[in-house]
Amino acid sequence: MELRQFLQRLRETGNLLHLSKEIPLNHIAALLASTDRTIFFERVQHHDMPLVGNVAASRRNIALAFGCEPRDILPALRARLEQPPELKSVTDAPVKAQIATGDEVDLTRLPLHLQHEKDGAPYISACVDVTHDPEQGRWNLGMRRLMFQDRNHVGIDLVAPSDLMVLYQRSAAAGKPLEIAFLLGVHPLWQLGALIRTPIQNEIHFLAKLAGQPLELIPCETIDLQVPAAAEIILEGRIGAAGYTHMEGPYGEFLGAYGTARRNPLVEITAVTCRHQPIFQSTTISGPKLARTETSQLSAIRSEHVIWEALRHAVQEPVSVYCPPAATQVYAVAAIRKRFAGEGKNALLAMLSCKANVKQAVVVDDDIDIFDHERVEWALGTRMQPSRDVFILDDVRCSPLDPSITTGPPFTTSKMGIDATRPFGAKAERFAVALPPFHSVLGGRLTEEALLDYLAAAPEELAPPTLTDETHLAERILARLADGSATYLDLLEALPSCDQRLLLRSLGALTQSGRIQRDDAGRLTRAPQRS
Repeated sequence: MELRQFLQRLRETGNLLHLSKEIPLNHIAALLASTDRTIFFERVQHHDMPLVGNVAASRRNIALAFGCEPRDILPALRARLEQPPELKSVTDAPVKAQIATGDEVDLTRLPLHLQHEKDGAPYISACVDVTHDPEQGRWNLGMRRLMFQDRNHVGIDLVAPSDLMVLYQRSAAAGKPLEIAFLLGVHPLWQLGALIRTPIQNEIHFLAKLAGQPLELIPCETIDLQVPAAAEIILEGRIGAAGYTHMEGPYGEFLGAYGTARRNPLVEITAVTCRHQPIFQSTTISGPKLARTETSQLSAIRSEHVIWEALRHAVQEPVSVYCPPAATQVYAVAAIRKRFAGEGKNALLAMLSCKANVKQAVVVDDDIDIFDHERVEWALGTRMQPSRDVFILDDVRCSPLDPSITTGPPFTTSKMGIDATRPFGAKAERFAVALPPFHSVLGGRLTEEALLDYLAAAPEELAPPTLTDETHLAERILARLADGSATYLDLLEALPSCDQRLLLRSLGALTQSGRIQRDDAGRLTRAPQRS
Protein backbone atom coordinates (compact mmCIF):
# COMPACT_ATOMS: atom_id res chain seq x y z
CA MET A 1 0.00 0.00 0.00
CA GLU A 2 2.30 2.72 -1.32
CA LEU A 3 1.68 6.23 -2.61
CA ARG A 4 3.52 5.52 -5.89
CA GLN A 5 1.31 2.57 -6.71
CA PHE A 6 -1.79 4.61 -6.01
CA LEU A 7 -0.57 7.49 -8.20
CA GLN A 8 -0.14 5.03 -11.05
CA ARG A 9 -3.71 3.89 -10.53
CA LEU A 10 -4.86 7.51 -10.67
CA ARG A 11 -2.97 7.96 -13.96
CA GLU A 12 -4.62 4.90 -15.46
CA THR A 13 -8.10 6.13 -14.54
CA GLY A 14 -7.56 9.71 -15.73
CA ASN A 15 -7.70 11.17 -12.23
CA LEU A 16 -4.15 12.53 -12.20
CA LEU A 17 -2.88 15.67 -13.92
CA HIS A 18 0.88 15.48 -14.57
CA LEU A 19 2.58 18.89 -14.95
CA SER A 20 6.08 18.70 -16.43
CA LYS A 21 6.56 22.47 -16.62
CA GLU A 22 8.55 24.07 -13.80
CA ILE A 23 6.09 25.60 -11.29
CA PRO A 24 6.93 28.29 -8.68
CA LEU A 25 6.17 27.26 -5.10
CA ASN A 26 3.87 30.25 -4.58
CA HIS A 27 1.59 28.96 -7.37
CA ILE A 28 1.07 25.49 -5.87
CA ALA A 29 -1.84 26.34 -3.53
CA ALA A 30 -3.93 28.05 -6.21
CA LEU A 31 -3.35 25.27 -8.74
CA LEU A 32 -4.40 22.60 -6.24
CA ALA A 33 -7.52 24.61 -5.35
CA SER A 34 -8.55 24.79 -9.02
CA THR A 35 -9.52 21.11 -9.29
CA ASP A 36 -10.30 17.96 -7.34
CA ARG A 37 -7.98 15.95 -9.58
CA THR A 38 -4.65 14.87 -8.18
CA ILE A 39 -1.82 17.07 -9.50
CA PHE A 40 1.73 15.78 -9.84
CA PHE A 41 4.24 18.64 -10.08
CA GLU A 42 7.27 17.06 -11.72
CA ARG A 43 9.45 20.16 -11.39
CA VAL A 44 9.10 22.62 -8.53
CA GLN A 45 11.16 25.79 -8.86
CA HIS A 46 14.42 25.75 -6.84
CA HIS A 47 13.80 22.16 -5.65
CA ASP A 48 14.90 18.77 -6.90
CA MET A 49 11.94 16.95 -5.37
CA PRO A 50 8.57 16.49 -7.15
CA LEU A 51 5.39 17.40 -5.27
CA VAL A 52 1.95 15.80 -5.35
CA GLY A 53 -1.31 17.15 -3.94
CA ASN A 54 -5.06 16.48 -3.98
CA VAL A 55 -4.44 12.74 -3.60
CA ALA A 56 -7.63 12.37 -1.54
CA ALA A 57 -9.46 15.51 -2.71
CA SER A 58 -12.52 13.65 -4.00
CA ARG A 59 -14.71 10.82 -2.83
CA ARG A 60 -13.95 9.28 -6.22
CA ASN A 61 -10.26 8.98 -5.32
CA ILE A 62 -10.94 7.55 -1.87
CA ALA A 63 -13.26 4.98 -3.42
CA LEU A 64 -10.47 4.08 -5.85
CA ALA A 65 -8.19 3.51 -2.86
CA PHE A 66 -10.73 1.03 -1.48
CA GLY A 67 -11.49 -0.48 -4.88
CA CYS A 68 -15.21 0.31 -4.67
CA GLU A 69 -17.84 2.80 -5.84
CA PRO A 70 -18.01 6.21 -4.05
CA ARG A 71 -21.32 5.40 -2.33
CA ASP A 72 -19.90 2.08 -1.05
CA ILE A 73 -16.91 3.44 0.89
CA LEU A 74 -18.49 2.90 4.31
CA PRO A 75 -19.36 -0.78 3.69
CA ALA A 76 -15.85 -1.30 2.23
CA LEU A 77 -14.31 0.28 5.33
CA ARG A 78 -16.38 -1.88 7.66
CA ALA A 79 -15.43 -5.01 5.70
CA ARG A 80 -11.73 -4.26 6.10
CA LEU A 81 -12.11 -3.65 9.83
CA GLU A 82 -13.39 -7.21 10.19
CA GLN A 83 -10.08 -8.61 8.95
CA PRO A 84 -7.30 -9.58 11.40
CA PRO A 85 -4.29 -7.23 11.40
CA GLU A 86 -0.89 -8.48 10.29
CA LEU A 87 2.36 -6.75 11.31
CA LYS A 88 5.77 -7.62 9.93
CA SER A 89 9.11 -6.28 11.19
CA VAL A 90 11.73 -5.46 8.56
CA THR A 91 15.26 -4.07 8.79
CA ASP A 92 15.47 -2.36 5.40
CA ALA A 93 13.09 -0.54 3.07
CA PRO A 94 13.24 2.00 0.20
CA VAL A 95 12.58 4.83 2.67
CA LYS A 96 16.08 4.17 4.11
CA ALA A 97 17.85 4.89 0.81
CA GLN A 98 19.02 8.28 2.09
CA ILE A 99 19.60 9.07 5.76
CA ALA A 100 20.37 12.51 7.19
CA THR A 101 21.03 13.01 10.92
CA GLY A 102 22.43 15.77 13.12
CA ASP A 103 23.73 18.76 11.16
CA GLU A 104 22.73 17.10 7.88
CA VAL A 105 19.04 17.60 8.67
CA ASP A 106 17.72 20.46 6.53
CA LEU A 107 13.96 20.91 6.14
CA THR A 108 14.46 23.61 3.51
CA ARG A 109 15.21 20.79 1.06
CA LEU A 110 11.51 19.98 1.17
CA PRO A 111 9.27 22.02 -1.20
CA LEU A 112 7.32 23.67 1.62
CA HIS A 113 4.75 26.12 0.27
CA LEU A 114 2.36 28.68 1.72
CA GLN A 115 -1.08 27.08 1.76
CA HIS A 116 -3.26 30.03 2.78
CA GLU A 117 -2.76 33.77 2.48
CA LYS A 118 -2.45 34.54 6.20
CA ASP A 119 -0.62 31.41 7.39
CA GLY A 120 2.24 32.17 9.75
CA ALA A 121 4.70 30.17 7.61
CA PRO A 122 4.80 27.29 5.14
CA TYR A 123 3.46 24.08 6.66
CA ILE A 124 3.94 20.36 6.26
CA SER A 125 0.31 19.26 6.01
CA ALA A 126 0.24 15.66 4.82
CA CYS A 127 2.14 13.75 7.49
CA VAL A 128 0.88 10.88 9.61
CA ASP A 129 2.39 11.09 13.09
CA VAL A 130 3.36 7.99 15.05
CA THR A 131 4.05 7.79 18.79
CA HIS A 132 4.21 5.00 21.34
CA ASP A 133 2.52 4.97 24.73
CA PRO A 134 4.94 3.21 27.11
CA GLU A 135 2.33 2.87 29.88
CA GLN A 136 -0.25 1.10 27.71
CA GLY A 137 2.23 -0.42 25.25
CA ARG A 138 0.43 0.77 22.14
CA TRP A 139 1.01 2.94 19.09
CA ASN A 140 -0.89 6.19 18.61
CA LEU A 141 -1.53 7.67 15.16
CA GLY A 142 -2.76 11.07 14.02
CA MET A 143 -2.47 13.81 11.42
CA ARG A 144 -1.18 17.20 12.47
CA ARG A 145 0.20 20.21 10.68
CA LEU A 146 3.84 21.14 11.20
CA MET A 147 4.88 24.81 10.97
CA PHE A 148 8.38 25.49 9.67
CA GLN A 149 10.58 27.17 12.29
CA ASP A 150 14.14 26.55 11.11
CA ARG A 151 16.19 23.91 9.33
CA ASN A 152 15.58 21.27 12.04
CA HIS A 153 12.63 22.53 14.08
CA VAL A 154 8.87 22.67 13.49
CA GLY A 155 5.92 23.81 15.54
CA ILE A 156 3.11 21.32 16.24
CA ASP A 157 -0.50 22.05 17.19
CA LEU A 158 -1.28 20.33 20.49
CA VAL A 159 -4.07 22.62 21.72
CA ALA A 160 -7.07 20.58 20.60
CA PRO A 161 -7.90 17.56 22.83
CA SER A 162 -6.26 14.38 21.50
CA ASP A 163 -4.46 11.25 22.62
CA LEU A 164 -1.17 12.83 21.49
CA MET A 165 -1.78 15.87 23.68
CA VAL A 166 -2.33 13.59 26.70
CA LEU A 167 0.85 11.63 25.90
CA TYR A 168 2.88 14.81 25.49
CA GLN A 169 1.63 16.49 28.67
CA ARG A 170 2.38 13.34 30.65
CA SER A 171 5.88 13.18 29.18
CA ALA A 172 6.53 16.91 29.69
CA ALA A 173 5.35 16.68 33.30
CA ALA A 174 8.05 14.05 33.84
CA GLY A 175 10.63 16.34 32.22
CA LYS A 176 11.09 14.06 29.21
CA PRO A 177 10.73 14.86 25.50
CA LEU A 178 8.24 12.76 23.58
CA GLU A 179 9.67 10.75 20.68
CA ILE A 180 7.63 11.05 17.50
CA ALA A 181 7.94 10.20 13.79
CA PHE A 182 6.15 11.82 10.87
CA LEU A 183 5.43 9.81 7.72
CA LEU A 184 5.29 11.82 4.48
CA GLY A 185 4.20 10.59 1.07
CA VAL A 186 1.68 7.91 2.05
CA HIS A 187 -1.33 6.09 0.61
CA PRO A 188 -4.62 7.93 1.38
CA LEU A 189 -5.86 5.00 3.47
CA TRP A 190 -2.96 5.65 5.83
CA GLN A 191 -4.22 9.18 6.32
CA LEU A 192 -7.76 7.92 6.81
CA GLY A 193 -6.51 5.35 9.31
CA ALA A 194 -4.72 8.07 11.26
CA LEU A 195 -7.88 10.19 11.43
CA ILE A 196 -10.56 7.64 12.29
CA ARG A 197 -11.57 7.30 15.91
CA THR A 198 -11.81 3.64 16.74
CA PRO A 199 -12.24 1.42 19.80
CA ILE A 200 -9.17 -0.51 18.64
CA GLN A 201 -6.65 0.31 21.36
CA ASN A 202 -3.50 -0.24 19.32
CA GLU A 203 -4.01 2.11 16.38
CA ILE A 204 -1.26 0.52 14.31
CA HIS A 205 -3.57 -2.53 14.12
CA PHE A 206 -6.26 -0.32 12.63
CA LEU A 207 -3.83 0.80 9.91
CA ALA A 208 -2.89 -2.83 9.25
CA LYS A 209 -6.56 -3.75 8.83
CA LEU A 210 -7.08 -0.95 6.31
CA ALA A 211 -3.97 -2.04 4.39
CA GLY A 212 -5.50 -5.42 3.69
CA GLN A 213 -1.99 -6.91 3.64
CA PRO A 214 0.89 -7.34 6.13
CA LEU A 215 2.00 -3.92 7.38
CA GLU A 216 5.79 -3.66 7.42
CA LEU A 217 7.35 -1.86 10.41
CA ILE A 218 10.89 -0.56 10.42
CA PRO A 219 12.95 0.90 13.31
CA CYS A 220 13.86 4.57 13.33
CA GLU A 221 17.47 5.78 13.29
CA THR A 222 17.56 8.25 16.20
CA ILE A 223 14.53 7.41 18.34
CA ASP A 224 13.26 4.17 19.89
CA LEU A 225 10.23 3.72 17.65
CA GLN A 226 9.06 1.34 14.94
CA VAL A 227 7.01 2.91 12.15
CA PRO A 228 5.25 1.78 8.95
CA ALA A 229 7.90 1.51 6.25
CA ALA A 230 6.02 2.22 3.00
CA ALA A 231 6.45 6.02 3.09
CA GLU A 232 8.38 8.37 0.82
CA ILE A 233 9.95 10.34 3.68
CA ILE A 234 10.19 9.85 7.44
CA LEU A 235 10.94 12.73 9.82
CA GLU A 236 12.15 11.54 13.22
CA GLY A 237 12.06 13.87 16.18
CA ARG A 238 11.31 14.76 19.77
CA ILE A 239 8.69 17.14 21.12
CA GLY A 240 10.59 19.24 23.65
CA ALA A 241 9.64 18.93 27.31
CA ALA A 242 9.71 22.72 27.83
CA GLY A 243 5.99 22.91 27.14
CA TYR A 244 3.95 25.46 25.21
CA THR A 245 6.74 27.91 24.49
CA HIS A 246 6.63 28.90 20.80
CA MET A 247 4.04 30.77 18.76
CA GLU A 248 2.42 28.57 16.12
CA GLY A 249 -0.06 29.85 13.52
CA PRO A 250 -2.20 31.47 12.35
CA TYR A 251 -3.39 28.78 9.97
CA GLY A 252 -6.36 28.21 7.64
CA GLU A 253 -8.27 25.58 9.61
CA PHE A 254 -10.29 22.78 8.03
CA LEU A 255 -13.59 24.52 8.86
CA GLY A 256 -12.80 27.28 6.38
CA ALA A 257 -11.68 30.02 8.79
CA TYR A 258 -8.33 31.02 10.27
CA GLY A 259 -7.25 29.81 13.67
CA THR A 260 -5.33 32.30 15.78
CA ALA A 261 -1.64 32.13 16.57
CA ARG A 262 -1.06 30.41 19.90
CA ARG A 263 1.72 28.92 21.96
CA ASN A 264 2.57 25.32 21.20
CA PRO A 265 5.46 22.90 21.77
CA LEU A 266 8.52 22.79 19.52
CA VAL A 267 9.66 19.62 17.73
CA GLU A 268 13.34 18.97 17.04
CA ILE A 269 13.80 16.90 13.88
CA THR A 270 16.67 14.51 14.60
CA ALA A 271 16.71 12.57 11.32
CA VAL A 272 15.26 12.58 7.82
CA THR A 273 15.20 9.33 5.86
CA CYS A 274 13.78 9.03 2.37
CA ARG A 275 13.72 7.08 -0.89
CA HIS A 276 15.82 7.79 -3.95
CA GLN A 277 14.04 10.70 -5.69
CA PRO A 278 11.31 10.93 -3.04
CA ILE A 279 7.90 12.46 -3.72
CA PHE A 280 6.84 15.24 -1.35
CA GLN A 281 3.13 15.18 -0.54
CA SER A 282 0.97 18.19 0.31
CA THR A 283 -2.54 17.82 1.71
CA THR A 284 -5.10 20.53 0.96
CA ILE A 285 -6.80 22.04 4.00
CA SER A 286 -9.40 24.83 3.99
CA GLY A 287 -9.89 27.40 1.23
CA PRO A 288 -12.80 28.67 -0.89
CA LYS A 289 -13.74 25.18 -2.21
CA LEU A 290 -13.97 23.08 0.92
CA ALA A 291 -15.49 20.07 -0.86
CA ARG A 292 -12.27 19.79 -2.89
CA THR A 293 -9.98 19.71 0.14
CA GLU A 294 -8.50 16.47 1.33
CA THR A 295 -9.22 17.12 4.99
CA SER A 296 -12.91 17.61 4.23
CA GLN A 297 -13.11 14.41 2.19
CA LEU A 298 -11.14 12.30 4.67
CA SER A 299 -12.91 13.79 7.70
CA ALA A 300 -16.28 13.09 6.07
CA ILE A 301 -15.43 9.37 5.82
CA ARG A 302 -14.17 9.38 9.40
CA SER A 303 -17.40 10.98 10.64
CA GLU A 304 -19.55 8.58 8.64
CA HIS A 305 -17.82 5.65 10.32
CA VAL A 306 -18.35 7.13 13.81
CA ILE A 307 -22.00 7.96 13.08
CA TRP A 308 -22.67 4.50 11.69
CA GLU A 309 -21.33 2.87 14.85
CA ALA A 310 -23.60 5.12 16.94
CA LEU A 311 -26.65 4.35 14.77
CA ARG A 312 -26.07 0.60 15.08
CA HIS A 313 -26.87 0.89 18.79
CA ALA A 314 -29.69 3.43 18.43
CA VAL A 315 -32.03 2.05 15.74
CA GLN A 316 -33.05 -1.32 14.41
CA GLU A 317 -31.87 -0.91 10.82
CA PRO A 318 -29.56 1.92 9.73
CA VAL A 319 -29.10 1.97 5.94
CA SER A 320 -26.51 4.61 5.01
CA VAL A 321 -24.68 7.70 6.27
CA TYR A 322 -23.28 10.66 4.36
CA CYS A 323 -21.40 13.74 5.52
CA PRO A 324 -21.28 16.31 2.67
CA PRO A 325 -17.61 17.36 2.61
CA ALA A 326 -18.33 21.06 2.04
CA ALA A 327 -20.04 21.12 5.46
CA THR A 328 -16.75 19.97 7.05
CA GLN A 329 -18.33 17.14 9.09
CA VAL A 330 -20.68 19.37 11.15
CA TYR A 331 -23.68 18.34 8.98
CA ALA A 332 -24.71 14.73 8.40
CA VAL A 333 -27.55 12.84 6.71
CA ALA A 334 -28.56 9.29 7.56
CA ALA A 335 -31.13 6.96 6.03
CA ILE A 336 -32.86 4.35 8.17
CA ARG A 337 -35.52 1.72 7.61
CA LYS A 338 -38.04 2.52 10.33
CA ARG A 339 -39.23 -0.50 12.27
CA PHE A 340 -40.76 1.29 15.26
CA ALA A 341 -42.37 4.64 16.00
CA GLY A 342 -39.89 7.24 17.22
CA GLU A 343 -36.81 5.72 15.57
CA GLY A 344 -36.20 8.89 13.56
CA LYS A 345 -35.65 10.86 16.77
CA ASN A 346 -33.53 8.04 18.23
CA ALA A 347 -31.28 8.20 15.15
CA LEU A 348 -30.91 11.96 15.48
CA LEU A 349 -29.96 11.79 19.15
CA ALA A 350 -27.29 9.21 18.32
CA MET A 351 -25.90 11.33 15.48
CA LEU A 352 -25.76 14.49 17.59
CA SER A 353 -24.20 12.88 20.66
CA CYS A 354 -21.45 10.74 19.08
CA LYS A 355 -17.83 11.84 18.74
CA ALA A 356 -18.23 13.07 15.17
CA ASN A 357 -18.97 16.69 16.28
CA VAL A 358 -22.15 16.79 14.18
CA LYS A 359 -24.02 20.06 14.71
CA GLN A 360 -26.89 19.56 12.24
CA ALA A 361 -28.34 16.12 11.59
CA VAL A 362 -31.03 14.98 9.15
CA VAL A 363 -32.58 11.52 9.04
CA VAL A 364 -34.61 10.26 6.06
CA ASP A 365 -36.31 7.06 4.95
CA ASP A 366 -34.44 4.37 3.06
CA ASP A 367 -36.09 5.31 -0.25
CA ILE A 368 -34.13 8.58 -0.27
CA ASP A 369 -30.69 8.55 -1.89
CA ILE A 370 -28.73 10.52 0.70
CA PHE A 371 -25.91 11.14 -1.80
CA ASP A 372 -28.37 13.11 -3.96
CA HIS A 373 -28.86 16.50 -2.31
CA GLU A 374 -31.98 17.14 -4.41
CA ARG A 375 -33.70 14.07 -2.97
CA VAL A 376 -32.72 15.06 0.56
CA GLU A 377 -34.05 18.58 -0.02
CA TRP A 378 -37.28 17.05 -1.35
CA ALA A 379 -37.65 14.98 1.81
CA LEU A 380 -37.04 18.10 3.92
CA GLY A 381 -39.66 19.99 1.96
CA THR A 382 -42.39 17.31 1.89
CA ARG A 383 -41.97 14.95 4.85
CA MET A 384 -41.03 17.32 7.65
CA GLN A 385 -43.23 19.53 9.85
CA PRO A 386 -41.07 22.00 11.84
CA SER A 387 -43.25 21.96 14.96
CA ARG A 388 -43.24 18.16 15.00
CA ASP A 389 -39.93 17.10 13.50
CA VAL A 390 -37.27 19.66 14.50
CA PHE A 391 -35.59 19.91 17.89
CA ILE A 392 -32.64 21.89 19.25
CA LEU A 393 -30.19 20.94 21.99
CA ASP A 394 -28.26 23.72 23.73
CA ASP A 395 -24.95 23.90 25.62
CA VAL A 396 -23.41 20.83 24.00
CA ARG A 397 -19.68 20.04 23.70
CA CYS A 398 -18.16 21.14 20.40
CA SER A 399 -14.97 21.86 18.50
CA PRO A 400 -13.54 25.28 19.46
CA LEU A 401 -12.58 25.77 15.79
CA ASP A 402 -16.23 26.28 14.75
CA PRO A 403 -16.26 29.92 13.50
CA SER A 404 -19.96 30.29 14.36
CA ILE A 405 -19.22 30.11 18.11
CA THR A 406 -19.16 33.50 19.81
CA THR A 407 -18.78 32.38 23.44
CA GLY A 408 -16.18 30.61 25.54
CA PRO A 409 -14.07 29.15 26.75
CA PRO A 410 -15.47 26.73 27.72
CA PHE A 411 -16.80 26.25 24.19
CA THR A 412 -20.30 24.88 23.68
CA THR A 413 -22.74 24.87 20.80
CA SER A 414 -26.39 24.26 20.05
CA LYS A 415 -27.32 21.31 17.83
CA MET A 416 -30.31 20.69 15.60
CA GLY A 417 -31.98 17.47 14.56
CA ILE A 418 -34.46 17.22 11.68
CA ASP A 419 -36.60 14.12 11.26
CA ALA A 420 -37.52 14.04 7.56
CA THR A 421 -38.89 10.52 7.63
CA ARG A 422 -42.52 9.66 6.85
CA PRO A 423 -44.82 9.39 9.87
CA PHE A 424 -44.59 5.82 11.11
CA GLY A 425 -47.01 3.56 9.25
CA ALA A 426 -47.69 6.03 6.41
CA LYS A 427 -47.85 4.54 2.93
CA ALA A 428 -44.87 5.35 0.75
CA GLU A 429 -47.03 5.79 -2.36
CA ARG A 430 -48.47 8.99 -0.97
CA PHE A 431 -45.05 10.55 -0.65
CA ALA A 432 -42.80 9.32 -3.43
CA VAL A 433 -43.37 9.68 -7.17
CA ALA A 434 -41.39 7.31 -9.39
CA LEU A 435 -40.70 7.23 -13.11
CA PRO A 436 -42.22 4.57 -15.36
CA PRO A 437 -39.98 1.49 -15.43
CA PHE A 438 -39.01 2.23 -19.03
CA HIS A 439 -36.34 4.62 -17.71
CA SER A 440 -34.30 1.44 -17.17
CA VAL A 441 -33.20 1.82 -20.80
CA LEU A 442 -30.82 4.43 -19.38
CA GLY A 443 -29.24 1.80 -17.17
CA GLY A 444 -30.65 3.42 -14.05
CA ARG A 445 -28.56 6.56 -14.69
CA LEU A 446 -30.61 9.72 -15.15
CA THR A 447 -27.75 11.65 -16.70
CA GLU A 448 -26.95 13.31 -19.99
CA GLU A 449 -24.16 10.79 -20.49
CA ALA A 450 -26.66 7.93 -20.16
CA LEU A 451 -28.94 9.66 -22.68
CA LEU A 452 -26.11 9.92 -25.22
CA ASP A 453 -25.24 6.25 -24.65
CA TYR A 454 -28.89 5.34 -25.22
CA LEU A 455 -29.06 7.26 -28.50
CA ALA A 456 -25.73 5.89 -29.73
CA ALA A 457 -26.85 2.31 -29.13
CA ALA A 458 -29.93 2.77 -31.42
CA PRO A 459 -32.15 0.60 -29.16
CA GLU A 460 -35.23 -1.20 -30.40
CA GLU A 461 -37.44 1.37 -28.62
CA LEU A 462 -36.48 3.89 -31.33
CA ALA A 463 -37.84 1.64 -34.10
CA PRO A 464 -41.29 2.47 -35.66
CA PRO A 465 -44.25 0.83 -33.88
CA THR A 466 -45.68 -2.34 -35.44
CA LEU A 467 -49.15 -2.21 -33.89
CA THR A 468 -50.77 0.63 -35.87
CA ASP A 469 -54.33 -0.54 -36.61
CA GLU A 470 -56.76 1.49 -34.47
CA THR A 471 -59.58 -1.09 -34.56
CA HIS A 472 -57.24 -3.93 -33.58
CA LEU A 473 -55.75 -1.72 -30.88
CA ALA A 474 -59.19 -1.06 -29.37
CA GLU A 475 -59.87 -4.79 -29.26
CA ARG A 476 -56.55 -5.41 -27.51
CA ILE A 477 -57.37 -2.71 -24.91
CA LEU A 478 -60.77 -4.24 -24.17
CA ALA A 479 -59.18 -7.69 -23.92
CA ARG A 480 -56.66 -6.39 -21.38
CA LEU A 481 -59.38 -4.70 -19.30
CA ALA A 482 -61.36 -7.94 -19.29
CA ASP A 483 -58.64 -9.23 -16.91
CA GLY A 484 -59.18 -6.31 -14.51
CA SER A 485 -58.63 -2.58 -14.14
CA ALA A 486 -55.42 -1.05 -15.48
CA THR A 487 -53.32 2.08 -15.44
CA TYR A 488 -51.96 3.69 -18.57
CA LEU A 489 -48.62 2.09 -17.73
CA ASP A 490 -50.29 -1.33 -17.60
CA LEU A 491 -51.55 -0.78 -21.16
CA LEU A 492 -48.11 0.29 -22.37
CA GLU A 493 -46.60 -2.87 -20.90
CA ALA A 494 -49.36 -5.03 -22.44
CA LEU A 495 -48.97 -3.33 -25.85
CA PRO A 496 -45.22 -2.56 -26.10
CA SER A 497 -45.18 -2.17 -29.90
CA CYS A 498 -48.21 0.10 -30.28
CA ASP A 499 -48.36 3.56 -31.80
CA GLN A 500 -48.96 5.63 -28.66
CA ARG A 501 -50.80 8.37 -30.59
CA LEU A 502 -53.26 5.73 -31.81
CA LEU A 503 -53.45 4.35 -28.28
CA LEU A 504 -54.63 7.74 -27.03
CA ARG A 505 -57.15 7.97 -29.90
CA SER A 506 -58.47 4.50 -29.12
CA LEU A 507 -58.81 5.31 -25.42
CA GLY A 508 -60.63 8.52 -26.30
CA ALA A 509 -63.03 6.73 -28.66
CA LEU A 510 -63.73 3.92 -26.18
CA THR A 511 -64.37 6.48 -23.43
CA GLN A 512 -66.69 8.54 -25.64
CA SER A 513 -68.65 5.44 -26.64
CA GLY A 514 -69.06 4.51 -22.96
CA ARG A 515 -67.29 1.17 -23.33
CA ILE A 516 -64.57 2.06 -20.76
CA GLN A 517 -64.51 4.35 -17.72
CA ARG A 518 -62.38 5.19 -14.70
CA ASP A 519 -62.98 3.87 -11.20
CA ASP A 520 -62.61 5.80 -7.94
CA ALA A 521 -58.83 5.17 -7.94
CA GLY A 522 -58.51 6.63 -11.46
CA ARG A 523 -57.83 3.25 -13.07
CA LEU A 524 -59.30 2.27 -16.44
CA THR A 525 -62.08 -0.36 -16.35
CA ARG A 526 -64.61 -1.82 -18.76
CA ALA A 527 -67.99 -0.15 -18.33
CA PRO A 528 -70.84 -2.37 -17.11
CA GLN A 529 -72.81 -3.83 -20.00
CA ARG A 530 -76.25 -2.28 -20.41
CA SER A 531 -79.07 -4.82 -20.27
